[in-house]
Amino acid sequence: MRISPAVNMRALISSNQFLHNNDTTLYIRNAQWPELMDLPAEVTISKNVFKFNFAKFIISIGLNEDAKKQFLTFNQQNEVRANTVFDPFPTLPPRSTPYAALVVSSSNVKIHRNCFNNERARYEIGTELERHAKWIDARENNWGFQEVPRFIDKFFDQFNRYSLASIDIDPYMAACNQRMPYISLLNGQFRQFRKSTDSRTLGGIIYENH
Repeated sequence: MRISPAVNMRALISSNQFLHNNDTTLYIRNAQWPELMDLPAEVTISKNVFKFNFAKFIISIGLNEDAKKQFLTFNQQNEVRANTVFDPFPTLPPRSTPYAALVVSSSNVKIHRNCFNNERARYEIGTELERHAKWIDARENNWGFQEVPRFIDKFFDQFNRYSLASIDIDPYMAACNQRMPYISLLNGQFRQFRKSTDSRTLGGIIYENH
């Protein structure tokens, strides 16, 4: 499904199954048309299943940055699981284009109460938004595990490249259950600038290691 640009609309994408696709399953993007930022858009994506797909990114969503009348909500237990995300340039470190299960390109997107678990994807969520002072709201989602160290490195944002926006995942859902989500805190755990398993490689924002 492709909606680009998404303006002058109120859309609800709900209760669908996106299965066994060999390309991006859902693409909503306005960044190519900055002249449309004064037009309204209200998009809700909820209760969908995205499984067994194969692509550079499974979902790509974003509206016009700083648009006061545009909002996109990705919520209510969308299941993004068991997908394969491939990197067409595996020997090159990603710069501003992440290869992730979900790519977000504007900060007026809210990601809330969804379930992610894609073992064949290096990143669950990545951002393309090159606005250092901005942040993406991805709080209260389930990342497939209760233990923070098992998912803390599955995000591509300002930690990986300083010019990008940051992604906020704290707190998170310890269980993929809308009624009993077991909202939990990261409790000070952070991504490592220098890992003991690969001590010769440096990368990331140093201040996270406080």
